Amino acid sequence: MSEQPLPKPEQPTPTLEVQPATPEDAAGVFEVQRQTWIDTYPNEEAGITEQDVRNRVEGEHGELVADKIAWWRKGIETSGENRAIFVAKDEGKVMGFVAPGIMDGQRRIGAIYVLPEAQGKGLGRKLLDKAIDWHGRDEDIYLHVASYNDNAIGFYEKNGFEKTGKAIEDLDARERGVVEIPEIEMVLKADGDSSDDWQAVEQQLPHLKDVEGGFSQAQRGLVALPDGKEVFVKVGTAENTRMWARKEVAVYKALEAHGFEHSPHLVATNADNSAFALEAFSPENGWDWQDNWTAERLAATLKAMDDLAALKLSDAERTIFIKSSISQDEDGWRPLLESPEMQEVLRHKLHGVGADDIAQGIDFTADTDKASKYKFADDTLVHYDLRADNCAWNPETGQVRLVDWNWAQYGDRDIDLAATLTHIQKSGFDVPAELIERVDPDAFHWMAGFWLNAAATPIWEGGDESLRDLQLLSGITALRLAGAKS
Repeated sequence: MSEQPLPKPEQPTPTLEVQPATPEDAAGVFEVQRQTWIDTYPNEEAGITEQDVRNRVEGEHGELVADKIAWWRKGIETSGENRAIFVAKDEGKVMGFVAPGIMDGQRRIGAIYVLPEAQGKGLGRKLLDKAIDWHGRDEDIYLHVASYNDNAIGFYEKNGFEKTGKAIEDLDARERGVVEIPEIEMVLKADGDSSDDWQAVEQQLPHLKDVEGGFSQAQRGLVALPDGKEVFVKVGTAENTRMWARKEVAVYKALEAHGFEHSPHLVATNADNSAFALEAFSPENGWDWQDNWTAERLAATLKAMDDLAALKLSDAERTIFIKSSISQDEDGWRPLLESPEMQEVLRHKLHGVGADDIAQGIDFTADTDKASKYKFADDTLVHYDLRADNCAWNPETGQVRLVDWNWAQYGDRDIDLAATLTHIQKSGFDVPAELIERVDPDAFHWMAGFWLNAAATPIWEGGDESLRDLQLLSGITALRLAGAKS
């Protein structure tokens, strides 16, 4: 739970001023949170008792209090462009607080609480205004609120927020085994928001034309708008695909803000950014999404990667890329070492595609030790998933357009290059030796383990088994490129 005000009918506005919190306010902030939770969240219809709430916010015997205060203190100390905590105090006592931040690519109000005895006096409105001012009005601002907290919902609606129709799963509570509090999402629309354009897109979704390539489980395709303009549409259909869509929207907005010319223009988004439309780059207009690599296409793609790496983002924008898709912890050699069954599956698959030399030559102990010594950098903005079907090429103009930014993060440039060059080499195009020389051979070796481990892992329910075949070939190709540099 993160975002719950407790307003009552407003009385004259107090003189309390809202100011940035200091570390000394941490205990007071927690006490406001504790009291308002106990006052607000017990609900007979939802089956939530006061003891359930106490167990979650303070522990059955108060054992969580110290850790909660320490958590708030750390949050105050690390406030910056991506998060802030503001308090209102009366003679040194914290009476209310708000903690706006950028989470999963969304601007959110965050936690907002007012002590029960201070409610109904306009303090909640002051805190909300502070959070909105902190964010600005150039993008949508979201919040989550208990679905049965009618007072809070009415307060937000009075201040311009509207329900998005989305229910929020209380995943943190589920993981901790404590009571889950049902929430809904609300949004304050940005000034000049693009969701109005989404209505035109949504009306054409029944006529969506499917596109080939990729392994996303989101709904994807091309639609023609009433004005004849064609756009590419991606619609999140489950919680995970909606999450990735929201990240992509945040990425496209950040890239456009910095003038990055190698990504499509974001045409429209729905209310919660879980669906969006991009300018389309269709084969009929000269764009190639197939594995037809040439020296010119490769040079243009590497130029786009260089331009991406050169971007200087603000701290707030960097939070979009916090979620890690490939990291030191994703080393695939170790799980292979620890599972004789996976080793057997992998060797069987390697023999099946004629890679007998690799099947016989793998030393899982030595390969694991080698991979453990490769140290990831995290200082460069990388795509981490560049291949032909998410890198459109126009041979007439010499331009490329990069899409599918789910894996983008601040990461290791050599790993990014190793992955891209492996995909290109696998397609049948011989990557020039001088380009392979740009990459640390251990990066190719590390990526080989990443792919071979995936190839030996059963596909998820409903997944496309051909993905595992491609990952096997990627692992083989990466190992051969690593050997070419050794």
